[in-house]
Amino acid sequence: MLQPRIRPDQVANDVDHEVAAYMDAINGAGHEALSWQRRGDDPEELQEYFEAQNGFMQTANKCLEKLKMPAMELSQRSDWAAAQLRMEQACTALEKVSAKDGELSGIRGKMKKAFRTLCRNARSGKIFTSLVPTDMGGAVVSGGLNVVFTALEQKEFHREAVYKALERLPRILNNHVEYTELASEDAEMHRRTAKLYTEVLLTLEHILRWFMMDTFVAGAKRLLNPTSFSTTLSDRLAEVNLAAKDLKARGTHIMWKQVKDVSTNQKWIAYENVKMNRQLGDIDEHIRLVAARSSTYESIEAAVRDNLQPILQDVMKKSPELTADAVLQELEYDPTLIDKDMQALLQMGLPASRSRLDASRVQSMQRSPRVRAWLAVDEDSLLLINGGANNPLDTSLSFANARMLKSLLEEAPKAREALRIIPLVHFCSQHRNYYRDVNASAGGLAMSLLLQLISHYPHFSSADLQECLYRTENGGAQSTCSAFGLLAKKLPSSAVVFLIVDGVSFFTTPPKRANEMREVVSCLVDLYRQEMKATMKILLTSPTRSRALEGLFEDDEILNLPTTPAPVGGHSLLQC
Repeated sequence: MLQPRIRPDQVANDVDHEVAAYMDAINGAGHEALSWQRRGDDPEELQEYFEAQNGFMQTANKCLEKLKMPAMELSQRSDWAAAQLRMEQACTALEKVSAKDGELSGIRGKMKKAFRTLCRNARSGKIFTSLVPTDMGGAVVSGGLNVVFTALEQKEFHREAVYKALERLPRILNNHVEYTELASEDAEMHRRTAKLYTEVLLTLEHILRWFMMDTFVAGAKRLLNPTSFSTTLSDRLAEVNLAAKDLKARGTHIMWKQVKDVSTNQKWIAYENVKMNRQLGDIDEHIRLVAARSSTYESIEAAVRDNLQPILQDVMKKSPELTADAVLQELEYDPTLIDKDMQALLQMGLPASRSRLDASRVQSMQRSPRVRAWLAVDEDSLLLINGGANNPLDTSLSFANARMLKSLLEEAPKAREALRIIPLVHFCSQHRNYYRDVNASAGGLAMSLLLQLISHYPHFSSADLQECLYRTENGGAQSTCSAFGLLAKKLPSSAVVFLIVDGVSFFTTPPKRANEMREVVSCLVDLYRQEMKATMKILLTSPTRSRALEGLFEDDEILNLPTTPAPVGGHSLLQC
């Protein structure tokens, strides 16, 4: 079916706003419109999470009935010790499974560690459930987790997906402990906490509903759609992450206001003093040990420096310092290439264009909670999007990526404290001729990303740039990826890298390019999984399913858009 042609006035700027909101949230600004004065909670505003609480309670009790166990009887106090005990028992059951399934071997330890921290924080009132008007909220979550872990001991379906979700969930919540201290002072914090509470309960309820499903029905559903459960679960976790991001943004804003306005900072100072007094003994001992070790190392360093300095000075005089501009010139960087590709794709949205964009597909991508979380949550992210198009030459997602890049390029130059945006992109959809276009190879892709990185961040040391040149001498895709990884690891913690590889399926033929493409993507995925100072956000998109690359990703790192997305009504706005 033909999609409606897109006019310029049909293109909304949701992604533009999402990018700007992400930058401002990290920087602690952008929320001046929100009320700062303390107000009581509005029952209507909290209705959504009370409905989620009631719905979850009903589902949990149905699950307990199915397991032939007594219903949840909630007092006014939550029992996190019981939840932790049940978690330990579930992990013991997982241990038996992981002995047969190598993919689960590392999950048990991660989940134990994450939940122990969550339970410890919960018992001391330092998680989001402590902000609910009564402790009933904490009782629902702790009791609900108890039910989930009980079901995990007795059910086999989708163990891996569930355990991975339960390993991520407490990590998301633990990362926002410090903001609960501020909640009683701000009504907006209560509202955002309620939203987080709602999303957590909806996620747990989704897990329980699957456990309650009849074995035959569950098997039939898995046969018809093997990834349905895990995909929906990943979407639910993305919503939790987005709600946690909003809570963090408000908490950061409050901290920023308190630090700026000394007259309102007394409680903050008192809070810091409590933390300081608790740690003074450990700090004194630590300082004494560090001073003793430091003195020894300084003596060694001085001796080595005195011996090497004259030699280094001679070498530096003979070898002029290598600069980023010199490297870009040596490797023939074309700074106009990306802009040309982006503009060519943006032209598809103009009335004179002969291209027909699938507006519904673009909207499906833009509205996905996992795409929004990739863009807006302040953490490392990796996502492969299979576009689901019937036409392998469809460029609807390429258009959406061009819009996203345009927004990132507009945000990157803006001065922000302790934050540097580095957008990197390669439009494979614009470089299809493997035999005539140097940028139509996986090696060209890797080189493009490398040179963009040096251009956006010209502060790498001369030694690192020299090593980069050395690694790229043979021109191979793998060696160029190695050079890219070398420099990416040198980026400071203030750097946020948005790396987009558009149209990966265009590089899956001929076989030689397909093999090189898999090497490059594997290199990027490996880099993402390593510890880095910078925040690394990697997005790969394909108009159709990219089966050749899916094996490099975890299930929750793959987003499959529907073959027939929900239609955009008439000539309504295309939000991209």
